[in-house]
Amino acid sequence: MKQFCFIPFLLCCFYTAFSQESAGDLYLRAKEKSGQEKYAEALKLVSKAIEIDRKNDEYYYLRSVCNRELRHYSDVYSDLNKAISLNPENGKAYLDRALMHYNSGNIYSALNDYNIALKYLREDSLKKSCYCNRSAAKLALRNFQGAIEDCRLVLSSDSNNITALNNLARALDETGKPDDALRYMQKVLSLDSGISYSYTNIGFLYLNKGEYSLSVQNFDRALKINPRDAYALNNRGFAKYKLNDTKGGLKDINLSIKLDPKNSYARRNRALIYLGEGNKEKACGELEKARQLGFSETYGNEVESLIDKNCGKK
Repeated sequence: MKQFCFIPFLLCCFYTAFSQESAGDLYLRAKEKSGQEKYAEALKLVSKAIEIDRKNDEYYYLRSVCNRELRHYSDVYSDLNKAISLNPENGKAYLDRALMHYNSGNIYSALNDYNIALKYLREDSLKKSCYCNRSAAKLALRNFQGAIEDCRLVLSSDSNNITALNNLARALDETGKPDDALRYMQKVLSLDSGISYSYTNIGFLYLNKGEYSLSVQNFDRALKINPRDAYALNNRGFAKYKLNDTKGGLKDINLSIKLDPKNSYARRNRALIYLGEGNKEKACGELEKARQLGFSETYGNEVESLIDKNCGKK
């Protein structure tokens, strides 16, 4: 009886020994689950792998991907930082951290990480993505020529890259070449007519050219695809104002600000409408809010000039 009693215990020991997986096996299973977009399952598996082996940068990188898809953003930063500390040549980790910095408004940090990522990335697709994302950072820093160079580099080997075409158009418009910008944006639409922001960007180009009816038409198309496009609403509102539809313009801009309270350009537009109505008090409040939201860093000194002219220096 005593020997018989020990048999289940021995079987249990054997079962436990064979059921234990190595960190590598857990990682491979996590990678498979991630590829199937089963991120919660992948997160559990890769976390177990890390418990076994805390010195593999790829484990932390994969966990950062899972956390990002699950919107655990603070954990994403932690995992990317750990991956980079373990392997300072992990280009993918720099690329992903750069995007996190960019989305958080830390543009200089993003640009620095993009520059480092390009030293270590090996896959052409990832390099193209990095150049495209770096061009967006350069646009945000008003380095338009740098953005143009990054976009043209991508387009030299991938002439239909939609992100590069879109960012190139934005940079060309900022450097006083709206017709060239429009040509590139129309190419984007020829490649994919279902992209709402393409219509938004074309609408903005027409707005800057003073062709307000065409501008509204394109914003209407953008909003048909995405009714919550705050940027399309904001700029359609200003185009309507220019077409003497002040009520309709303010309605659009008010909704835009409700959807995206941190959009400094919407505050600028609302301020200009208030100035047009002769309401300096409201206008100055909007201009000050635009300044606090960083308008000058992104768009130049227009708001500062309007404050000096209409509100006095603050």
